[in-house]
Amino acid sequence: MSSPGFSVDADAVDAHAGTVAERAARVRAGAQAGNTVGPGAFGMIGQAISTQVIRASHDLTTTLNAAAGTGERHGQSLRDTVAGYREVERRVAAGFGGRR
Repeated sequence: MSSPGFSVDADAVDAHAGTVAERAARVRAGAQAGNTVGPGAFGMIGQAISTQVIRASHDLTTTLNAAAGTGERHGQSLRDTVAGYREVERRVAAGFGGRR
């Protein structure tokens, strides 16, 4: 969609949305990997510090899940924006007898 002084490459925005969604999925996968840490992962000697490490791992997993959710919402917002631009372009073209 474009006009003098304003232009949107909907395909580029859509491609960027895909990149954002892919990155969010990778962050989400990293967060899920952190869910595997438990007291048995540290052996007998490491059990003394396991509670603190597990707590830190949980905090990091929570943060990564939140970041992934933000990325997912951002990717969807970009896709919604592209859909909106394309719909406006379709309506404008239809108003001038173009494709409907």
